[in-house]
Amino acid sequence: MFIRWKKRKRKPKRLGDEPRITLYAVLVENYRKDGIVHQRSIKKLALIRQEDLQYPNRRKILLEAVSQKLESLGIAKKKRQDILAIFRNKVKE
Repeated sequence: MFIRWKKRKRKPKRLGDEPRITLYAVLVENYRKDGIVHQRSIKKLALIRQEDLQYPNRRKILLEAVSQKLESLGIAKKKRQDILAIFRNKVKE
């Protein structure tokens, strides 16, 4: 399993503003079917605007929500901690 990050540009609210960038984190699993590697999305973990990453409180809330989502999937504790470590590294807590 790994986290796939997607960036999406949103239209600016006002003319002349920079476009807003939103980050999506999706938990993805690799599997083989007939000898061919496929990927399936397990769960959408997070959604945050890039400018919100600078606020420690918003990052903390995001990490708590991701932790709860991973726990609800029944993933083993070690694997869950590894995924959270990768997630923390990306959002730079």
